[in-house]
Amino acid sequence: MSLSSKKIIHTMSAFDEGPISADDIIRAIDEHAKRRFSGKKRSAPTRSVKDIRLIHQTLADLERTGYLVRYKKGFKLNDAFPLEGKLKAAKSYATVDNGEAEIHVKIEDLGSARDGDTVRLEIVDCRKGILYGEVSKVVEKSRDLFFATVETKTKGLIIYRLLDL
Repeated sequence: MSLSSKKIIHTMSAFDEGPISADDIIRAIDEHAKRRFSGKKRSAPTRSVKDIRLIHQTLADLERTGYLVRYKKGFKLNDAFPLEGKLKAAKSYATVDNGEAEIHVKIEDLGSARDGDTVRLEIVDCRKGILYGEVSKVVEKSRDLFFATVETKTKGLIIYRLLDL
């Protein structure tokens, strides 16, 4: 499986504290690959120049969006970067504007969040300088009352279609 910005961000989240350098990420990914391939006839894949370039590009994109800050010889998670915001849903994706950056959320990553809710996010990907997140918690619901129509009734089960107004 090839390296992706999603895997890089996942690897970064495994580091507890302190600065993270590109070399630390490469080492962690290589150690994981060695563990996966131990005892098998094939050897673990080696990092290509393209993979190393992707790691540096992802770190630069995360710094540009404000999620990471430079710290000594590496990067550190920006403690001031807000991971909460108000959700704005569209048909194919949703966005959360947190005051610093706009974070895109795929519809399948919304969980139980609806348009207008205040949500807490977890950053899962960064492509072309755009942050992608996943809703980890709904902090505050925008409304408590919803309108629905009865879709079908079967064996004591009623299925409703939610109407967004």
